[in-house]
Amino acid sequence: MRKEIVGALLDPKQYNKNHRPLNRWTGQAASNNSRNHQNMDFTVNIYLRMIWEDARLAYSASNPNASVSLHSMKDKIWMPDIFFRNAKQVENHADPVPNILVKLRPTGRIYFSQLCSYEP
Repeated sequence: MRKEIVGALLDPKQYNKNHRPLNRWTGQAASNNSRNHQNMDFTVNIYLRMIWEDARLAYSASNPNASVSLHSMKDKIWMPDIFFRNAKQVENHADPVPNILVKLRPTGRIYFSQLCSYEP
């Protein structure tokens, strides 16, 4: 069932990931720091979490709390452009696999979570 839903929603004739959805989005981050006193540097490890709605991805489901995992197809949906201002280095954790969670709800609401590190 997941393949049918995702295949129909992400059909290139119907969905263009380059067009931004009209709805607003929100984000938050939880952090953990490590310091290098000798170099006066520090690294911040964060869970970057974002929520947005893309009405083009809405689908019907008998359970309104159902969700479909899209982490393997995240390159096929619109994603907010995120950057860390004045960061020396940003690293997305991918050992042994990418540390990303992408869930789609029937309303078109997308939940995104990723672990990353950066040096400001």
